[in-house]
Amino acid sequence: MAPDARWPTASYLCSRLTLPAGVVLDQLARAEIPALCDALRAAHPDIAIGEEQHLLSPALYEEEAALQGEADAVAERALYVVVLRADPMPDDPDAAPALIGAAVLERGEHDHSLMERMSVVDPRWRGRGLGRALLRVAAIVGQAVDADLLVGLVELDHLTQMSATANRVLNWNLMVVDATVPERARQQLGLSHHARA
Repeated sequence: MAPDARWPTASYLCSRLTLPAGVVLDQLARAEIPALCDALRAAHPDIAIGEEQHLLSPALYEEEAALQGEADAVAERALYVVVLRADPMPDDPDAAPALIGAAVLERGEHDHSLMERMSVVDPRWRGRGLGRALLRVAAIVGQAVDADLLVGLVELDHLTQMSATANRVLNWNLMVVDATVPERARQQLGLSHHARA
């Protein structure tokens, strides 16, 4: 990533993305940090005891995330968080838009990579393409900051039920080589050799 790279604005992302009617994408605002932590905790309860438990700490976002209207230099803020909000329901038009999804992205410190650390979609909003939209956001952000490698998360439908039925944890990994810059393919594929070593 270029030393002067900046995280993209929400308007830049929205201009390259189609979302369902009534859904808005934005950058995480400081006031939304508690709601984000609550949404992550509700969607992934085991995160509180796993190695990603720091994602539940408001201090992480306050100190390391590029927040809406604040510092946006990639070199200064390692995290970039997008949130999805839904317009208020017709029976409560005065309610604030609800947080219904989010993706936490992190730049690699030394390898010009961008990793999607966690994503979440409110179960009531699943099946509307929001998970795919968050994955697309990660790709757009990766291109905007000139990342050489993007590591994203994909949850297959019914993976939880499959895991329970099999009585074991199922993991799925997907790597897509970015063909838009062919000279990067060798480096991207070389990472798999490094991971096996």
